[in-house]
Amino acid sequence: MKEKNWNCQFTKSLTKWIGMKDNIKDPGDVEDYVGSLDYLINNVVPTQDERDEIIRIGLRALLYKKTVEMFSDIDGTIVECQSIIEQVMFIALSVAAMEVADNVIFVVRGREYFGEDKGATIIKIEPQAEMGDYRVDFLLTYKNVVPDFDNPTKLPDGREIPGSKYEIKEMIIECDGHDFHDRTKEQARKDRQRDRMLQSIGYPVSRYTGSEIWADVFGCAQEVMRVLLKSETPLKVV
Repeated sequence: MKEKNWNCQFTKSLTKWIGMKDNIKDPGDVEDYVGSLDYLINNVVPTQDERDEIIRIGLRALLYKKTVEMFSDIDGTIVECQSIIEQVMFIALSVAAMEVADNVIFVVRGREYFGEDKGATIIKIEPQAEMGDYRVDFLLTYKNVVPDFDNPTKLPDGREIPGSKYEIKEMIIECDGHDFHDRTKEQARKDRQRDRMLQSIGYPVSRYTGSEIWADVFGCAQEVMRVLLKSETPLKVV
């Protein structure tokens, strides 16, 4: 597949995921929906006097800084991905995670970037994570605050309320295929063997073929988030 075809298909998957498929005839029309930063700010803070103009300029500077920081962190993380299907899956997972979590953190070789490890819900995305003797395409960690009835918090008036603790769920994502072709039978056998080992120590594994990712990468990412957040997913409590 040529990279320009990937650009087109990636855009189609994104527009489908956000419910805009019926409204866009050509992927290039996405720009009409996104609009410019100036247009966005002008609608948030209409310029009426000098004070509003100062606020508008400040907002533009702040949003620009945060945007640069975000893309800098994504760019520094995406280089860990070993193929184009992993790269597009990483971007899709990042976008989908931001829809369901207060903070999204990128992990590269043990170091955390972009988000903060605090909030009611946190998702960590680690490409090429080392799991013992294995290396997996993505390790996802979901942290969610739940009541801690065993360790109550005492209020100033003497009453006690449940404390809080993090419920942690982890999940492994694998992107199969080379240049969007299916695995050989021998590779598939080794992959299943490795999956069984990882599952035996408590890590659910979801595999997506190159064809599935090519067809709808954001659909795959959304499915990953649904599985990760399901109550049946194995969990740890800290």
